[in-house]
Amino acid sequence: MIAKAASSNAWQKLDQPKETAPVRLLLRPQEAANALGVSLRTLMSWVEKGQVPFVRLGTKNLRFNFKELQIWVDANTIGRVEKSTDTFNTTTP
Repeated sequence: MIAKAASSNAWQKLDQPKETAPVRLLLRPQEAANALGVSLRTLMSWVEKGQVPFVRLGTKNLRFNFKELQIWVDANTIGRVEKSTDTFNTTTP
């Protein structure tokens, strides 16, 4: 009877949904460089010049907030193509 209870407990564990991986709020420098499509050297140059948002953890560790990077990219995008809803005019004059 004890063995049966232990095996049913094992099946209950299998039926439970697996925990999802924790959401990472910050990217490491190489991950941020990859996301931006630039080299690590370029990203670190931007950090030194104060051109890109970053978070300093302690005295040496840098991290980058993905959402802040998206906002920064949007704010620095030049020549954005606007979507037009008047591409096809279906009304007749």
